[in-house]
Amino acid sequence: MYWSHHLVAQSDTSLLISSLEVFQRKFLFWVEVLSVMGKVNLASSIILRIFTSKTMVRDNIQRLDTFLYDASSFIVSCREVIELSAPHVYLSALPSVHRTSTIAECFWPEFRNIPVLDVQGIQRRQNALLRMQGHTDYVNSVAFSIDGSWIVSGSDDCTIRVWDARTGESMLDPFQGHTGHVNSVAFSGDGTRIVSGSNDRTIRVTGEPLLKQLENHSQLVNSVSFPPDGSQIVSSSADSTGSGINDPRDIFSLDRRDGWIKGPRGELVLWVPAEYRSYLWWPRNTLLIGRSRVIYDLSRFAHGTRWAECYAAA
Repeated sequence: MYWSHHLVAQSDTSLLISSLEVFQRKFLFWVEVLSVMGKVNLASSIILRIFTSKTMVRDNIQRLDTFLYDASSFIVSCREVIELSAPHVYLSALPSVHRTSTIAECFWPEFRNIPVLDVQGIQRRQNALLRMQGHTDYVNSVAFSIDGSWIVSGSDDCTIRVWDARTGESMLDPFQGHTGHVNSVAFSGDGTRIVSGSNDRTIRVTGEPLLKQLENHSQLVNSVSFPPDGSQIVSSSADSTGSGINDPRDIFSLDRRDGWIKGPRGELVLWVPAEYRSYLWWPRNTLLIGRSRVIYDLSRFAHGTRWAECYAAA
C-alpha cells in the first residue's frame, strides 16, 4: 500500500520512469490484488499521489502522464465491478475501455479470450472524473468546501456524507440524525461545519459531533446556506418563510491541556482544575463510567459581560 510514498520521494527521473513502466505492465494484476483485499478505494489516491509528484510535474513525462490518467479513469468508471469480483477486472472491466485508452493498447493484445464490444451509433460517454458511492437512496444536494478539498452530500437515505474531492473516498462515517430526506447541504466558509435542511422540518449544524439542531420551520426545509463570515444560517422552507439563524458556533469546548472551557471564539469561560478534568461530565457525554465524576451546575452562572453579577449577597 505504501510503495507510492517511496516512489514519489525519488528525484531520479530515470528510476521513476523505469518503476512506472513496471507498474504499467503489472497494472491489472495490481488492481486484481486490490479487489481481493477489498482496498479498491485506495487505488485512485495512490495513482493521484504519483501523478502529482514533484518529479512528474517537473519533467512532464507525457507518455506516463497519459497512462496514469487512463489508469485512474479505468478505476473510477469500473469501480463497481472491480470491487465486486476480481476475475471481472479482466472479463468485464477491461473489454469496456475505449480502444484509444492506453489500458486497451497495453492489455487487449495480451488478453485475447475476453468479450469484444462492437458499439455502433452510440457515442461513448466521457468518464466521470470521480464516482462516489455510499448513499443508499437519491442524492439531493452536493457542495464543495470553499478550498475545493471536500465534497458534502445529502440524500433521501437521511444521511450526510463527506468525501475527498481529489479521490472520491468517503472521509467520515455518514452523519445521521435527520428523520426525513436531506434536501440541502452546505459548508461553512472555514470548512469546519456543515449545515443541512430536511423534510423533518429541522436544520442541523454538524461538525464532529452534532453541534446544534434548529427547529424554526413548520414544514420541510428546502434550502440552507452559510454567509461568507459563517455568523448566520440562511434557510427557506415549504412554509413560505425564510429565516436567518444566529451564530451556530454558540457552544463551549474544553481544552484538557490547560483546563479552560472556551466559547466559540476562544473566549475564556471557566477554568477546570487538573484533578477534575478527566472526570468532567460533558454535555455531549451520554454516559460516564467510573468511581468519580465532576458535574458543573451552570444554571446560575454569571459569565461574559454579566460576570460582575457573580456577586449576590444573601
